[in-house]
Amino acid sequence: MTDKLNEVVAALNAATTEEGLAIRAEVVDAGEQLIKVELEEREEFPIMLDIAEDQITAVVNLWGQNEVKEGAEAEMMSVMLSMNVALPLSAFAKTGGTYQLFGAMSANTVMENIVEEINVLSDNTLEVVDALGEYLNH
Repeated sequence: MTDKLNEVVAALNAATTEEGLAIRAEVVDAGEQLIKVELEEREEFPIMLDIAEDQITAVVNLWGQNEVKEGAEAEMMSVMLSMNVALPLSAFAKTGGTYQLFGAMSANTVMENIVEEINVLSDNTLEVVDALGEYLNH
């Protein structure tokens, strides 16, 4: 599996987004098959890639539950559910107290699809932060 990990890191480091933003990838934990990916000018929202035998999952931590305005969480979650279908290749999740945006694909996918997933997930993250910012403490 380490060959796949190195292959993905090399492909991402050689790629750019459709907007021409550089992609930087580094192995965070080889044993766990975990890669941290950052896009130029979007470093505040790193994407974590988890390479498993059958699936690659890309996850962005959006914000913590403690960052949501008091009394606004239910409405925010309702808006998130409404946005799920409109966000291509992405869906919302909550792990512990952290809200996330994620996408998943087959571990056998071609490298171009991984680059596309990273690009779309990053674009969707910016859209989500803009759309849901009113529910957050600033």
